[in-house]
Amino acid sequence: MKARILEFANRFKFWRHDKPDNGGSNQPPEYNIPEITPINCRESEYSGARLNLLIPGLSLRYAFGGINTAIEFFMNLIGDSKDSRIIITDEVESDLLGFSQAKFWTQLKSEDADQDGKIILCIGDRYNKSIPVRKNDVFVATAWWTAYNGERILKWQKEKWRVDPLPMVYLIQDFEPGFYSWSSRYLLAFSTYQQKNIIAIVNTSLLSDYLKYSGINFKHYYIFEPTLNKNLTKAYQQKKDFPKKRKIIFYGRPSVDRNAYEVVIKGLEYWSGWYPNARNWEVVSLGQVYPNIKLQNEIQVTVKGKVTLDEYAGILLESAIGISLMISPHPSYPPLEMAAFDLAVITNKFFGKNLSEYHDNLFSLENINPENIALLLEDLCKKFETRPTGFTNKNFRNLEFINKKAAFNFIEDLRRHLKRSV
Repeated sequence: MKARILEFANRFKFWRHDKPDNGGSNQPPEYNIPEITPINCRESEYSGARLNLLIPGLSLRYAFGGINTAIEFFMNLIGDSKDSRIIITDEVESDLLGFSQAKFWTQLKSEDADQDGKIILCIGDRYNKSIPVRKNDVFVATAWWTAYNGERILKWQKEKWRVDPLPMVYLIQDFEPGFYSWSSRYLLAFSTYQQKNIIAIVNTSLLSDYLKYSGINFKHYYIFEPTLNKNLTKAYQQKKDFPKKRKIIFYGRPSVDRNAYEVVIKGLEYWSGWYPNARNWEVVSLGQVYPNIKLQNEIQVTVKGKVTLDEYAGILLESAIGISLMISPHPSYPPLEMAAFDLAVITNKFFGKNLSEYHDNLFSLENINPENIALLLEDLCKKFETRPTGFTNKNFRNLEFINKKAAFNFIEDLRRHLKRSV
């Protein structure tokens, strides 16, 4: 009996999802988490209050919606201030192509002396190095690991000057623990929501509701709703001049689990085999570069990857149907942008998120699987072929996504809050 149990246990190892037991290697399992490499501090010769943005990267490859929103928020927060700093945590060097205002900022190295003005520091190689920190430096965190290190900096300020540091502003744009399986990183990301000395800035009421559902309650917080990127507004105003083509675009990011790349591709594969008119449609992937894919009936997915905003606007103007999944409480920007440009959009429900409530062109599937995506896509194609203008002239409701003058209408109140803390 014992032998049979051991045999079953050995077979079980081949398919269970636990981590391997290191196979008898003489090396211990890896336990370092590079993202939380400490940001060491040294006293600055300057004492004036300054806003600091902690951000993973500003190279073009980082320039997705979340980073763009973080930059926009920070620029609104600093206003006319001539003394501010951007600290890039994950890059040793940056091409800064994800930051249109870079030419007005001065790049320094971590070992350089502090100075007034608009400064950018890259500290991706920060091991055994330090950055100058002032008593009244205020930090704005973005991704969870920047908030994790931000808390360490606040602790250093408190120990150095023996006063309570200014609150850290924490821009929360998704439920980041969900980016990982139940794991060390899940715990660390979750822990940043439990920090005491923070002012949370939450991207959408949908995400705020989910955070509360998860047992997270911030003492001080603000909520903002998404708005159309200003650089897309000009193209949006011209959309009536561009007839729609039989083009399907989808948000394809194989490296980002929450965009459900596999489900989308499998759904397209089924659609290409089931739908008799599929060969009359062009299929384009946006978001990440990977090899082109052939579906059934010799239909090819053209992978454009990350494109400029001007290219993106042009694609939105001529496309008829979009697919964009986001397995998180945040709506994400692509499905909203697609709907704004009169595409019929397949997306998904999640917790309390139902984008169909915001726009008639947003079709939120509750039961997400490849078959259901294929069936809905076939139906939308038929509707477009029957009436190409059927998805135009629809407006947002319950969400001011278009023509909103200020996404961050709480900025003045936030500034007053920070000044009261000085």
